[in-house]
Formats: sequence, structure tokens, C-alpha cells
Amino acid sequence: MCFFRCTSSGFFYPWILGVDSPVSDKEFVMSRLLRSSLPHLVAIRAYGNDSSRIRRHLLSRIYQPGNLWAENPSEIEDKSNMLSSKSQRFMFKAGLIRPTSPGCFHYLPPTVRSMEKLIRLIDRAMQEIGGQKIDMATLCSATLWKQSGRWDLVGKELLCLMDRHNQEYCLGPTHEESVTNLVAAEGCISHKKLPLLLYQITRKFRDEMRPCFGLLRGREFYMKDMYTFDLTEEAAYETYNNVCDAYSNIFRTPWHETCESPSRHGKYRGQDVA
Repeated sequence: MCFFRCTSSGFFYPWILGVDSPVSDKEFVMSRLLRSSLPHLVAIRAYGNDSSRIRRHLLSRIYQPGNLWAENPSEIEDKSNMLSSKSQRFMFKAGLIRPTSPGCFHYLPPTVRSMEKLIRLIDRAMQEIGGQKIDMATLCSATLWKQSGRWDLVGKELLCLMDRHNQEYCLGPTHEESVTNLVAAEGCISHKKLPLLLYQITRKFRDEMRPCFGLLRGREFYMKDMYTFDLTEEAAYETYNNVCDAYSNIFRTPWHETCESPSRHGKYRGQDVA
């Protein structure tokens, strides 16, 4: 266990319990450790689990462009492929994202770390309501999409390709067809497994006509999507309400006030819901 002790000069240094060496020896060792770490000003939080043993990068070694604020606005516009919103410009200048082409971005280390924390928060909320995490293939068969009728319905928003065997695929914008085929292939499902809640957090692809608003409307983006299977329509609505409550709890954890907004199903969802 480690505490911090204040010296007469006003510095704080770690005080390790359970060491039988004299006080003067401990003060000498900790003072040397403190002096060696002062140039970097790095604080490490230890929680007593495996993650506390991971070596963290010093702030000076984290990859993050440092010359953004010195550049002219015209140069920034040229590099960012016409930044379309204030939030996108701020994320660019803060060194969080880098555009590669319209609607596609590189996520830099600070952004990846934040996303990993958010994913852990979502995973905990989904597991509390019985959600099970999966990871489905990005390449989706055109056959399934044609069977559902959405191959022609979605149309040009699908990023389509053909392999060397002349088989058509699309880069998954959503996975209703894939997850339905996955569950149906198992045959009969015991009622003890219902409701079945499967979700994933993966990259999605949509050929937007005009990508805009940075990460909010792009051609390649992360999305958390859940698919549920229930015995009756009433049970499906009950599951839906449970998932809505879980989402509300996620937003109430770091923030205070949230509100639900009605949305239209469009080409990718079912009924219009609040």
C-alpha cells in the first residue's frame, strides 16, 4: 500500500508501508525517486489490479501533433479536407483525430484511450441487463441483403465490392441480416435463453453522399448496435424498455440531465420509436 507524505520543503513523496528499513533510509530512497520523476510530472494511479502494472507512457512521449496552433488557418483547412463543424475543428486542433479522406479519420492515442473507457462503461451497462458481446464479420454477403430486400433499398449508401470469385459483398453498415442468419442457423432456441441480447461495438461503413459534422456523419465510424430476440411482441417491448433504461443510466453516470428524442427508422431500422 502506498501513501503520500509531505516533507518540510512542501514536496509530497510516496510512503510505502510494510518496509522494515529505518525512516531515514526510506526518506532517502523516496527523495531520489521524487527527484528522478520531477522533470516528467507524471502521476500514476494504482488500483491494486493487473492494469496498475501496465507501464504508462510519459506525457512527452505520447504521439500527438504539437504544431497545430502555430499554423495558419488556411493551412489547417487544407490539411483537414474542409472541416465542416466547430467540434471537428476543435478535435483536429487538439490532436485527437486526423482526416484521411472525406468521412474517414485516424483516431490518435488520446481519442483511443477515451473510447476504450467509454466502451468499458457500455459493456458494464449491457451486461447488467443480460447483453452478450459478439464481433461479427465486416464483409456481409450480398445474398442475405438481397433476401431481405435492403440491397436495392439502401442502394448507393452501401459500400459494395466483388471478390475474385465474382461473389458480391458489402462493408456492413448494420448487421440485422447477419445476426438473424447466425441465430437461425442454430435451429431451435430454448425459452430459457430468451430474451437473447447480442451486441457489438465495431466499425461501420456507409457511403454518405456528403459526409459532415466530423465523427457524427462519416463513411467509416464506430457504432454500438444491439439485436434482441424475444418470444412475444410484448416481451420484445419489455426488452426494448430495459435497454432504454440502460442507455439512460449510461448517460446519467458522467452527466446529469438527459432526454429522449423520437427518431425515424429510415432504411436501417424497424418501427418508428421514441
